[in-house]
Amino acid sequence: MAERIATYSICACDLAAEQWGVATQSKFLAVGSVVPWAEPHVGAIATQSYANPRYGPDGLALLREGLPAEVVVERLTSADQGRAHRQLGVVDAQGRAATYTGAECQAWAGGRTGDGYAAQGNILVSGATVDALAETFEASPGKSLAERLLDCLDAAEAAGGDSRGRQSTALLVVGLSEAGAHLTEVGQAGLDSLRIGVQKPLNLHGKGVRLALRLGQRLLQPVGADRLVVELLADSVNLILQLLLALTERRVPVVNVLVPVPTG
Repeated sequence: MAERIATYSICACDLAAEQWGVATQSKFLAVGSVVPWAEPHVGAIATQSYANPRYGPDGLALLREGLPAEVVVERLTSADQGRAHRQLGVVDAQGRAATYTGAECQAWAGGRTGDGYAAQGNILVSGATVDALAETFEASPGKSLAERLLDCLDAAEAAGGDSRGRQSTALLVVGLSEAGAHLTEVGQAGLDSLRIGVQKPLNLHGKGVRLALRLGQRLLQPVGADRLVVELLADSVNLILQLLLALTERRVPVVNVLVPVPTG
């Protein structure tokens, strides 16, 4: 039997800040490569539960046409023969939200929407996880979108989270910021290894580092390994050095650091 993959996510926007984003956590490795999609002034999408990867680019294309989130969800799922196994969340350029859970998604599975957000999850301990995503977002105006989304993940984990544990987590935020879009992803490849990747960080002088470490801490806490291999992936040597320094300051037991080396 194939391993059941548990995932929860929230896609949301901050219209005043002109930002859209997705935060997600999963039993699935490299969740950031599949679930989160977003484009400035277009919207944000989360595709999961036997995820259809076409929901991301195809959904953004529909949003660019000005279609509301609910119509985008209907268009995507109605054309998909595997829709009974899919889960999808969409927030459009105006902050309208829609969520979809197929009839064959494994329990607990469901979603919830509100002003500017869509929260959903499958194979969860209970519906309290999705409620925590939604209620935390509703209760946290005034913070940056990235911080609000990370607060949502923290609350969802405290409420029960995935019924089969966690192996990766990701945050994607796009729109007006200090340096454009950023994707921060952390994945646990094993009991003694962790991958921290930051692409197009919001702020090479601290913000992108803090977000990466906050995501990383979520996976470090249950590991408890005597030694840890950390792979740092970033588009800046400066950022890699900042991440390494921060890990050292937090006394993370790093024994080896794997850094990508440019070729050619």
